[in-house]
Amino acid sequence: MTPESNCPRVDHNSGAGQYAFSDSGTLLYSSGGIFPDKKNLFWVNRKGEAKIIQSLGQQPFIYPRISPDGSKLAYILSGSNPGLWIHDIVRGTSTKLVGNAAYAPVWTSDGNRIIFQNEESLETKNIFWMPWDGSRPKEQLITAKSSYWPSFYTRDNRFGYRSAGKVLLIRMDNREVTPIGDGSQLWPVSSPDDQWLAYGSTESGQPEIYVTSLQKPGGRRIPISIGGGCEPLWAHNGRELFYWTVDGRVLMTVDTVLKPSFQAGKPRKLFSFQYRGTMPIRNYDIALDDQRFVIPGLVIERPEPVTQLNLVVNWFEELKRLVPSAKK
Repeated sequence: MTPESNCPRVDHNSGAGQYAFSDSGTLLYSSGGIFPDKKNLFWVNRKGEAKIIQSLGQQPFIYPRISPDGSKLAYILSGSNPGLWIHDIVRGTSTKLVGNAAYAPVWTSDGNRIIFQNEESLETKNIFWMPWDGSRPKEQLITAKSSYWPSFYTRDNRFGYRSAGKVLLIRMDNREVTPIGDGSQLWPVSSPDDQWLAYGSTESGQPEIYVTSLQKPGGRRIPISIGGGCEPLWAHNGRELFYWTVDGRVLMTVDTVLKPSFQAGKPRKLFSFQYRGTMPIRNYDIALDDQRFVIPGLVIERPEPVTQLNLVVNWFEELKRLVPSAKK
């Protein structure tokens, strides 16, 4: 018997079935699931004190992104009702912007548009953008030849995305594309002054965080993390670079200086949190004042563990009875 479902990616596990069947027609299944299918979104301050965003309820959140003016939150829902949503932080209301499987929202620097990957079919995962308020339809930016992941947008209107391990930077005025780095980058994110790129790489055998020049591709890279690191994120003031430990339990911070040349201090613990990260882009964001983070976290009450397997013999015959073939 071969398992036919139980998606290995945590952000896709909402509603995943746990079943297998034999060639002879015997079905084996379990009720419920081994993964929580809902999360809370939390505001977490620099002391690690977490507060649930109550207006959003419990849903399968991924990829939260705060708008440049701090008033709105873009996020993705996976599971049975996938799509891209916009949340008004002040009013506590949410609007579905795009249906189907959407991923990796990125705000433009002026906050007027959202860039995102949209899975229109299993074979089509192009990159689009559209006004955040839905006042105009989505417009295709890039035709995906592989899995493209929107990652960041600079103040001089350049859009960074990840493709096959490489970071590509596209100028929005003439669509000129420049590759950045050596083709092994994860979680790329630009610094607030658009001079530097922080990213992760596993070439040492475990994920580690590095910084390299965004303006002069191919230059030296500067190691940041010690003992492993994932999902880097800059503070808006440019004085800190954050990343998660490999086990996703501790958010680290590193003091940084961006000008006249880049400098980094020694990593230190900021707080502990039961985080669930994603690849190849980060799964959390930081508020405009750099004093709190928006982080998806597991709901406190988890689903009951699977303790029983159900066996159905002659399942193929039952299937034929319940879903008879159309008469010719």
